Amino acid sequence: MANSSPRRRLSPVSRIMLVLCVLSSGTFVPAQDAAVTFPEASDDIYGNDETAPGIVPGTGSPIAFGTIVLRPRIGYGYTYSNRVRIAPSQTRDLERHRVSVGLGANLGENWTADYTGTWSTLSDDNLDDTLNHSLRLNGAFSYDPWAFGVSQTMSTTDSIIIETARQMRVERYTTGLTASRGLTERMYTSIALQQRLRYAENAPNVFEWSVTPSLGYRIFPRTTLNGSVGIGHIVVTESPDILYYSPQLGASWQITDKLSANGFIGWQMRDYLAGSAESQEVPIHGVSIVHRPFEYTTLSFGGSRSVGNSYFAGLTTETTTWSFDASQRLFGHITLSAGFSRSEAEYSQTLFGFTLVREDERQAHYVRLSTGFLRHGQVSVGYRKSKNQSSATGYGYSTDQFSFDVSYRF
Repeated sequence: MANSSPRRRLSPVSRIMLVLCVLSSGTFVPAQDAAVTFPEASDDIYGNDETAPGIVPGTGSPIAFGTIVLRPRIGYGYTYSNRVRIAPSQTRDLERHRVSVGLGANLGENWTADYTGTWSTLSDDNLDDTLNHSLRLNGAFSYDPWAFGVSQTMSTTDSIIIETARQMRVERYTTGLTASRGLTERMYTSIALQQRLRYAENAPNVFEWSVTPSLGYRIFPRTTLNGSVGIGHIVVTESPDILYYSPQLGASWQITDKLSANGFIGWQMRDYLAGSAESQEVPIHGVSIVHRPFEYTTLSFGGSRSVGNSYFAGLTTETTTWSFDASQRLFGHITLSAGFSRSEAEYSQTLFGFTLVREDERQAHYVRLSTGFLRHGQVSVGYRKSKNQSSATGYGYSTDQFSFDVSYRF
């Protein structure tokens, strides 16, 4: 269950910020291209495993009711892992079974929705079997000359969290509203409002509200520069509230038809509204490079640096991550995927000045073979090696994971 701590209401400072957002012109698009994602360090011991087992993008055979189009899917996954850290100084060999059902929907021309429910069982009696949910809703509409976007995501997970070395139930809700318009043939402006809520079992809850106006300019047909200044307010239970602003400069470059690059650099300046901590200035950045030298070959590299809020009260995290991934089709119908990632996390307490209390260094590499069957199905087998070296006793681990996944879209 989620933490029973009382939910904090929006503070006067945040209310003023939201009013200013509504009154401001332009719209929120981060300095980087909104369609680009940069790698983030996973807090799940199984990696970035939020989607259902075996579920991969695809159309399937849609079921149509007028303008409503439905795409159901099912999946099953099995993973064997050795030496999994399930508590500080405790490791176990685990078997995990997952069964998932999902439904994607086009709701008319302007709205899409997607839901996945996943039932997971773990072989250790000290760990709970879980039912997790993931929901996404996106909409778009226009009122000349403005274009608007609305998004809502929700997820509940019961993962074994690397940072805390225990199974935790975490609920996340994100709401976004964006508006954008062109100013000239080459220049655009945008503004975005976002609310992010995190409820964690036996850990601080985090509530964040932000607004980010931005300005972009296409200097060449394949090159765009943009800049933004994000302003936000974070309420953390059992920790000081935070007021921050984050200026960024970014660029998007389609170098050739087969090679593209996106990136941004910036800073996040944080003011802690209680305790004796001084203002915190953290350089942040992101880069994404994708190369498709051949029709069925993809190479990608990404890196990022970010600042966030820990699952431990009174701690902030600074995380640097980079990753490399490659995929290649073999023999016409088999896809080979492989990758490597590395991240470094620093945990600092903020109640009595900034003091570094813990450092983690995580590495992971994987290889996977997958193929389709019966037009809309997919089956895959994989191996993943991950480890964490921590300066805190009882949080390091090294685990080998072997997986089998199968899915089908109707």
